[in-house]
Amino acid sequence: MCKKVLLGVIVISLLISSNLGLQYRSDAVIYVPMTVEQAEEEIALFGPNVVESFEEEEAEEVQTIEILVIDSKQRDCLARAIYWEARNQSLQGMIAVGLVVMNRVRDGQFANTPCEVVYQGCQFSWVCSKRNKQDPAKVGNDNDKQAWAISISVANELLLMYDTFNDITKGAIYFHAYYVKPNWSTWKKIEKTVRIDDHIFYRIRSM
Repeated sequence: MCKKVLLGVIVISLLISSNLGLQYRSDAVIYVPMTVEQAEEEIALFGPNVVESFEEEEAEEVQTIEILVIDSKQRDCLARAIYWEARNQSLQGMIAVGLVVMNRVRDGQFANTPCEVVYQGCQFSWVCSKRNKQDPAKVGNDNDKQAWAISISVANELLLMYDTFNDITKGAIYFHAYYVKPNWSTWKKIEKTVRIDDHIFYRIRSM
């Protein structure tokens, strides 16, 4: 008797969860006594729909999440360039310096990674000074430490989304402070693009 009752409850549960348009209620108590023969007939009638529903769920495409991993060494090099060149500039000014480094990576006439670009000779003056040996996280006041945190964040975003960034430097691969005039700034092959904060930016002149 218990076997018949239990089987009856299972069958009714299957019926409710099948495509009969009935709504399941967790607080409902269902008791429909039936014989084993009746239960088998119900399973034979409605069972395939239940099995098919499980097969469809298993056949659903599994969505994957793409995780982009940043090279911490490259991020540190890029962040140091941003920090030492523009820690006293606005956020736009810091982004602009970072863009110059990334533009050089993509340009073809410089090195192939941010670290190689940053430490390529004395292209950036701080590289050939005592600052090169200093850890930005351990020097300066609270404002400098905040600037370092921002530099890391900017470097991270540039490495992740450089291709979708709005290049506010307009393709610049050179820059200098407005109050100096290096010899290279008069080269005929380059042209000024924009000034952002204390820096003037340049790119290769269009032919």
